[in-house]
Amino acid sequence: MRVSISRKVTGSKTAGFLCLTLQAEAGQTANRAADIAAVVLSCPTASDALRAALASEITRRADPLPVLSAPAPQKNALHVTLDVTRKTDDILEGRLIWWRADRARHTGPLVEVSSMDTPLNAQALHGFVRGLMQVSDLPL
Repeated sequence: MRVSISRKVTGSKTAGFLCLTLQAEAGQTANRAADIAAVVLSCPTASDALRAALASEITRRADPLPVLSAPAPQKNALHVTLDVTRKTDDILEGRLIWWRADRARHTGPLVEVSSMDTPLNAQALHGFVRGLMQVSDLPL
């Protein structure tokens, strides 16, 4: 599965559009595990702004579970890593990878956000993060 988010701005800073296309595979459902004690987040190649946007969204969805920065050994933790596969001023592509200590590793679909006219801004980063969360089957 591949997700693409495009943003076109013309004329003024308020004109334009942001488009998110999702193609989910059949049977993809969220299944929150009752025994998850915390979420451990790792964003090794992400910018501070992208890391903050992802941490904020995971914190919102994981509430009331604590969200910790890796490395943070935690029994029964869900480990989530942001894998940035491409980054330029106007394109960001990546996916989430998640696992539990006693279970298999899962890889979400690639999500891409791009801007035709301007460098990516905070709004685009938040759209990217929402896209990642929407298409990944994190058990939150």
